[in-house]
Amino acid sequence: MKNKIICGAAALLLPTIALADPPKISTRLPQQDPTTKCYQISNIGELYGFAALVEEGIDGAEKDPTACGVLTKDIVVNKNLLTASGDVNEENDFISWIPIHNFKGSFHGAGHTISGLYLNGNEYQKAGLFANIYGNVVIDSLGIVDSYFNNTNVGGTTGSFVGLMEEHSSLSMNECYNEASINSKAAAAGLVGEAYEYTNINMNGSHNSGNIISTSAGGLVGHTQGNLRVTNSYNTGNVYVTTGYVGGIASYVYDNAYIANSYNTGDITSQKGDAACIVGYIKKFAHLINVYSSGNLSAPNQHGAAKSFFNGFNVSVEIVNAFSAHVCPASEIDCDKPNATPEEIADGTIYKKFISSNYEGVDASVWKQGESDTHPTLSKGTAASLTLDTKGGELGYILNYYVPGITSPLPSATRKGYIFTGWSESEDASAAKFTTLDHKATGAKILYANWMEQKAPAVKNDCYQIGTVPELYAFATIVNEGLGDIERNMSACGELTDDIVINKNILDSANQLIGDGSNLVAWNPIGDARLISGVDSVMYSGTFNGHGHTVSGIYVNRTALEDAGLFGWVRNGSIDSVNVRDSYLRAFEYGGGIASRAEGTSRISNSSFIGEIDVGYHAGGIVGTAGKFDPEDEGITIANVYAKGNIKGDSYTGGIVGVGLDTKIINAYVIADIKSSEKTGAYFGYSRYSETKNVFQASLCLTGSESECEDLKTSWKEFEDGTVAQLLHDFKDEENSVDGSIWGQALKKDPSPVFIGEIMEAPLAITKKILPSINPSRIHVLDLKGRRVNKAANVGRYFTKFGK
Repeated sequence: MKNKIICGAAALLLPTIALADPPKISTRLPQQDPTTKCYQISNIGELYGFAALVEEGIDGAEKDPTACGVLTKDIVVNKNLLTASGDVNEENDFISWIPIHNFKGSFHGAGHTISGLYLNGNEYQKAGLFANIYGNVVIDSLGIVDSYFNNTNVGGTTGSFVGLMEEHSSLSMNECYNEASINSKAAAAGLVGEAYEYTNINMNGSHNSGNIISTSAGGLVGHTQGNLRVTNSYNTGNVYVTTGYVGGIASYVYDNAYIANSYNTGDITSQKGDAACIVGYIKKFAHLINVYSSGNLSAPNQHGAAKSFFNGFNVSVEIVNAFSAHVCPASEIDCDKPNATPEEIADGTIYKKFISSNYEGVDASVWKQGESDTHPTLSKGTAASLTLDTKGGELGYILNYYVPGITSPLPSATRKGYIFTGWSESEDASAAKFTTLDHKATGAKILYANWMEQKAPAVKNDCYQIGTVPELYAFATIVNEGLGDIERNMSACGELTDDIVINKNILDSANQLIGDGSNLVAWNPIGDARLISGVDSVMYSGTFNGHGHTVSGIYVNRTALEDAGLFGWVRNGSIDSVNVRDSYLRAFEYGGGIASRAEGTSRISNSSFIGEIDVGYHAGGIVGTAGKFDPEDEGITIANVYAKGNIKGDSYTGGIVGVGLDTKIINAYVIADIKSSEKTGAYFGYSRYSETKNVFQASLCLTGSESECEDLKTSWKEFEDGTVAQLLHDFKDEENSVDGSIWGQALKKDPSPVFIGEIMEAPLAITKKILPSINPSRIHVLDLKGRRVNKAANVGRYFTKFGK
């Protein structure tokens, strides 16, 4: 019986093969090197012994899931398992491989191979050399060859190296390759089958040449809910799936997909789902630099799509030097046209484009193509050793190598009572600090963590007195998780006693980030626990008074996480008299200059933001999203505020509030460049049952659709000459407890109103009469479709519950 893996509409799942009982293995504990503490594995018995050590202990040695193993020879589990055509050789009796479960250590191939791994049946839900991994795991310099994984377990995930990465785990994989045939009932890939949430995969110099059949699969990595970074790697195997996503490099990436100097030449097919040459589907962020594909591409079902690089909707994309010379079947319904030809792949045209690339941060010199090569290939041995000394802390994820020529983000670290401020090359922290290793770096590196000790602020009248950077970070930690003997307090009261500068001069005169932020200290918002393992989401419900002080240099760069702002999630809280300056806020979703989210009866007043906001969904100059939590809540009040700078988002982007539900904006203004693909507005990006009173704007909206930025626009002259300042200053709203006397302006100095309480020097022309288009007594009530309706109209009540 033949069991050849084929790629096409007629491809079938491989049947289970019944074989005679295999020979028994003499399992024993490998010797442990006294210096490296790694177990030295030289034969099949020691490989199985290492597996036993990890799972249950062996020969008097206790169970050790964190064990380190290193091969000293090629290991042969079964000889001649596959025929030359890729079929299983039925003439032999095979020893079955039992995947290693719950591995948390490191495994070094040292340039050797493991051959003859054989798994056939439904006994294991997770299949591979390692069934599943936890924590921080290193696998490097290893090849899996002449092997066969046929996982018929419904829901089973399969990868030749790792079947499944558990939540909050990370994998550093360098110079690994697979030549095994793989078949799976669920997520599968040549190297890593599936990764759960909050995972990080760093993969370099690796490849797959084995054919894969599954319901969802990628050439190198299958379905990942976390971050994926692939450099100098490739797939040549054919990948066929029956219903789900399929890609030459990965099938699905939820968070951030960074793929550079990589390629696919295998045929990619999804019988009933979406297919793409590089990644089947990307949810959030895509960076594709110096990549190409030359394999055939097909998604023949009418509901499937075949894309050159990836499928996705509203994905933040960076594509540089990406080429596809795929061939679409004539009957294909939704198939991208290629942007390169097979001839250009073969004759060196694409290779020349790569090596002439001057994209900073990605060195293209690893590419090569000789006269006999039919396509560009990659040089080997591209990584350098990296040692990260946390000095008592814990790494956010593991990374034991970096790639010279490619800018390499470094993991953050955590330590109780301290704030991580970056890495340096000197142990005494005298050298420059950074969070990204420059592409010009060469040679083995030892980097040392730098820490800032948190100091709990003094307490006065039951309120924390905050006047320094360590005290501000300590207050955030008290709210989010507790600090030392101080228990977590989500309703803590805080007051600023001085201006606070976290990072100096991080934006240019156009309010845009200077550099890549690699030398900046990161901020985690007050009311946020998304980076704190084991802590649920935190909603701030306290009272915070800035007393007119500023917090500047806030840097939040969460490309795959939610919530960017001085405050994160605020529920029934009060924030007053806080001014954020020179700050950069980036997140996948929810971002605001003061708070990312405001719920219930929260109030934000007498506050301002000047800086840059770059958030995928729900971005606002003051609040990302605002609305009721309980039907009886009065809603959100945002009064006496202003926002200036750059506000960018993919959708639901507003100058003051991204999404407002039962939200009032009173006595405010915005002057900003607002950019969004859809649902954009000067005040609200999107709103229902929300109101504006005495609000002004002179913003520029760049949007694909649904823009309201031109409505009620105020002239620059009225901002500069004090007209708007006077209107704001004279405004009073007793019902909502709003007094505009805080507003003022130093004419010929301040280009727009500020919080100084008076207008200095007589403006050129001030009228006490407010223009009809900006009448402060007019309240705009919006219906379910965002249209203005008469205030007296019976619009009913709207209730929404935010959060997860």
